[in-house]
Amino acid sequence: KQWYQRRVRDSDEVEFSTKTDRFTVNVQAVLPKYSIDLPHSLTFDTCGVQTSVTKTFTLVNKSIETYFKWDVAPPFSIEPEMGLLSEKGHYDVTVKFTPSEAHVYDSKAVISFGNDQHKEMFISGVGKHPYIMVGDGKNDEEFVHQLLDFGDIPIGTSTCKTFEVKNMSSVNANVSISHQISGTVAMDKVFVCKKRQHLIKPHSSINVKVNFLPTIEKMSYTDYFYISPAGFPSQCVVKCVGRSSAPEIKLSADLLSFKYTELGTERKQYVTISNQSSVKTSYQIVLDSSESVFKVDNSCGTLDGKEERTIVVRFVPLNAVPYYKRITILLHRQEPIFLDLLGSGFTNEIRPARLVEADLSKFVEKVRTGLSVYPPELQTEILADEKITLNPGIPFQDQPPSSQFFSDVQMMTEGSTMHVTADIENIDFGRCRAFQKVHHKTVTVTNHTKGRVTAIWNDNPDSVFTVLPIECDIQPYKSASFRVNFHPRNPNQFYGANLECTTFYKSMRDAQLVNEETSCLSWSQSVYC
Repeated sequence: KQWYQRRVRDSDEVEFSTKTDRFTVNVQAVLPKYSIDLPHSLTFDTCGVQTSVTKTFTLVNKSIETYFKWDVAPPFSIEPEMGLLSEKGHYDVTVKFTPSEAHVYDSKAVISFGNDQHKEMFISGVGKHPYIMVGDGKNDEEFVHQLLDFGDIPIGTSTCKTFEVKNMSSVNANVSISHQISGTVAMDKVFVCKKRQHLIKPHSSINVKVNFLPTIEKMSYTDYFYISPAGFPSQCVVKCVGRSSAPEIKLSADLLSFKYTELGTERKQYVTISNQSSVKTSYQIVLDSSESVFKVDNSCGTLDGKEERTIVVRFVPLNAVPYYKRITILLHRQEPIFLDLLGSGFTNEIRPARLVEADLSKFVEKVRTGLSVYPPELQTEILADEKITLNPGIPFQDQPPSSQFFSDVQMMTEGSTMHVTADIENIDFGRCRAFQKVHHKTVTVTNHTKGRVTAIWNDNPDSVFTVLPIECDIQPYKSASFRVNFHPRNPNQFYGANLECTTFYKSMRDAQLVNEETSCLSWSQSVYC
């Protein structure tokens, strides 16, 4: 080892003998030492903060085989960090410069090789913050803030717009796009930018796509994307705005009047539901045709853009009473719409008041004035008596669509007029093991009016659900309890039905006791079992 370090000159002599003589030959040799070649210094051009540039040089071995190892401080790094140089061999070495700040960096890399020998290489570089701007890609103007207006987009569809990010500097820009939402959760994001990291070369630009997918109809959306160069606090802002439009669903009629229909017969009418937009949508009519006196076909379906469909509505009265029902038509991702149905069943012996189209608007006005809580036989006297103060109310038809659909007393607007209510809307009999046994629960109907009312449940002999008593008179501000029976016929089967109760002022059962001015609508209560 000492010879290798000092390159000692070694000499010796070899003696040769012959038959006649003897002579010597001097032998001299110089032992090799470890020697490698590398650049004295390496200078990098200006580099963007948190981006990288590389340079490569060749490490040459001028001696015998040796191991080597580099030692260098950030932001510089060397690959490979260590290795084996063959005798008289060479190795390509890559130096990477990744500045973390806008700063001038001077450093030295030390290579260890041979028997504890070292050499140094000086490295320098300059870190620089890039400068970016945003534009709309349609003109040469650049801004720190940019607006993307997506306009009105039909719900359930998506559209895409792009904005341009320009690197105005002479270094690479490592750009990140962040999305911050205030007041909403992540699942409510309707503006989506999938790729969030971009590397932009000097004096060049990229286009960034943003998709808009609205989820709620008739709503305005605003959101922001923040574009920042890595390691630099300043940022550009892209403001995204858009509005959602719902498919425009129309009914050819909002009200169908079946007038008088004799028991044991049925009457048909037709209504057309049309999609007047170009966006596909779905609908569902909330009606249990097996339990209601009103029945529909095509109770659910899908309407393509500009498509219309005819729905047949049948009226099959079970009792000689006036019927009124407001059915809900649910629409995908938008507020429901409603269809009012009127009709009166009659027999030769019983002829109730006939409900016609005008009775609906008259009754709504009576609710507004507070007259609707009085029975028909008292309405004329009430209007003539100036001493009686009426309490104006808000008709059910004036409630928000969601409140009308759920028909929950707690969801009603303050000041709403409640005439007749049921204490429960759902009855769950649960799992009934003895399927031949009759199970029962109780539902209570309350009369909130100032007149006597009659409650009649639709009696379907084919149903496993029955109500007793089927008919009952309820005095003003009183309640009546009904027993709902469940008699399953087969094991391991799920049963469900929407039982309907029609309630009306008792005087409405006789057409001679009311006139066009005092006629009132009936009320329909539904209990899902």
